Amino acid sequence: MLTLRFKKVPDAHASLTVVRTDGSSDCASIGPAEGFGPVHDLAHAVVESQLNLSGGFLGLLAQGAAFAEFDRGALARIGVDAVRAEAIAGLLSLEAMTGHRLTLTDFNDTVATKCGEMRPGYRPMDLTPTVLHAMRAELASLRRRWLALEPGESLELQLELLAPGRRSQASDRSTVT
Repeated sequence: MLTLRFKKVPDAHASLTVVRTDGSSDCASIGPAEGFGPVHDLAHAVVESQLNLSGGFLGLLAQGAAFAEFDRGALARIGVDAVRAEAIAGLLSLEAMTGHRLTLTDFNDTVATKCGEMRPGYRPMDLTPTVLHAMRAELASLRRRWLALEPGESLELQLELLAPGRRSQASDRSTVT
């Protein structure tokens, strides 16, 4: 189980703290509280839990990676789960921030293009309409909860990524810290 704590810092920025099953943790600033960073990292939680991408960004953090390891060139060194998670989370984040939704075909084509840019020759499996709708709805719900928080408050998510082929589970709660 990975605990994700998204906090609105009083200086109008946001931070993300991850607490691993073994109790170890890491923390990073994720940009302005109303900016792209928090939405993007919430999208990672949605994508990686719904698609059970245990090798995605959050899965790697759960396994002990540190935020500092995810620089611009990191995707070239890591697996296809992380590439797929990054492409889908990036596009979901963009949709959420702009209010412009792509058709299913355009969404899948854009994800495939982005994956191919990050990992030449890799084409991910297309998302189904049901899965894309569920991810959009979950991200919208989490974003509403995030935007409702006051400075100093946190949104905490519990993310459990299971072995390949099994359904992952995520739960969330808002906390004041």
